[in-house]
Amino acid sequence: MNILVCLFHPNITESRVNKCWRQAISDDPQITVHELYSNYPNWSFDLKAEQQLIEVHDRIVFQHPF
Repeated sequence: MNILVCLFHPNITESRVNKCWRQAISDDPQITVHELYSNYPNWSFDLKAEQQLIEVHDRIVFQHPF
């Protein structure tokens, strides 16, 4: 099962919980971590690339700080 984790954090380097959580899953070959803030710093999204990511994964997780 391929899992796409869309990580929404404006400053992941300063985060304690989300950074630890991200590091814990980063070595799992079934999980793709997709960091939106670092991939699209100017908020100009590549919609085709985003659609392709969704199509090749079985599950999608949206992770963001509260």
